[in-house]
Amino acid sequence: MIDALFTQEVQLGIDIATSATIIGAMLSWFIESRRQAKKSRERGISDQARASSLSKVQSILYEFENSFSDLIASAQTFERPIDNRSGDRLGEYLRHHPEFIDVSSERLGNFYQEVDRFYESIQKRRYSLLPVLDSLHSGDKFMYDLKQDIQQVGELYNKLNSGWSQLLREFHAVYKEYYPIVLADENHNKSQEEMVGLLLEREDYIRAMLSILLDKSYWTWVESFVPKEMEEAYRTMLETNERDAAALNRAAVNFTGHLLKDPYRLFAQILRRTSVEVQTARIECKDILIKLSALTHKLLSNQEVNLDDLIKKYETEDYLGKERFIH
Repeated sequence: MIDALFTQEVQLGIDIATSATIIGAMLSWFIESRRQAKKSRERGISDQARASSLSKVQSILYEFENSFSDLIASAQTFERPIDNRSGDRLGEYLRHHPEFIDVSSERLGNFYQEVDRFYESIQKRRYSLLPVLDSLHSGDKFMYDLKQDIQQVGELYNKLNSGWSQLLREFHAVYKEYYPIVLADENHNKSQEEMVGLLLEREDYIRAMLSILLDKSYWTWVESFVPKEMEEAYRTMLETNERDAAALNRAAVNFTGHLLKDPYRLFAQILRRTSVEVQTARIECKDILIKLSALTHKLLSNQEVNLDDLIKKYETEDYLGKERFIH
């Protein structure tokens, strides 16, 4: 009886210990299952968020690509005929085809409209892009860089309404209004000095000319009409708005003389510099697309990748060639 009771107590102790082990194992399994389930849910939410962000970025990128394609087509229509005529060839071409000046002005206006559309689409879509960037690790710097790019496109957009592009419009207006005077029958036998004096007696011409000569944003071009010894005085005049009659008169005579003698060489100078402005604008627009392409890569990748490194890689000639490739 005692032996049987002892055996029963030992068996009961073993059963209790076994049950405790099983319950402990089940509890550990349950906790681990809950933890794994939570991780799976979080991973699922993360994957869903990543997929949603990727879809949004790709949609925006596709929209920008279409707008950029139109912008590039417009830029190339303006740039190529200018850039393909090196040296004095552009001036000679303009001499025999003065209608090309009107054509170029119209093409420049078309490019300006495409930059306007591209800029407006960026401004509109930034409300969709910024939350995506804000949710990314190290997204703050990317967001800052992208905002800087958008700002630079805006500045270039405004610059196309000033700088060389505006100079082209102003000089073109002066040329169309006053160069025909040179061709008038009654002026055929007049010397260039007489013709310069004839124009400088006209108040309307003087106003149009001074609008160019006194605009300090045109200085790098106007400088060529200012005698070397008067450059410092002329620059001071532009900064202070205090007229220096001697420097201004010399610049006015030289400008008018070149307008009458060879306006096409002057047009060639302005068109070349305007072409550089157009090129700078399209490269800046392309920079935004490169950044969005890098962002797409990051969202597609399950690994942690550095956006700055991706952007630098995509800018190289092995990938999207920011400065070398047009598209």
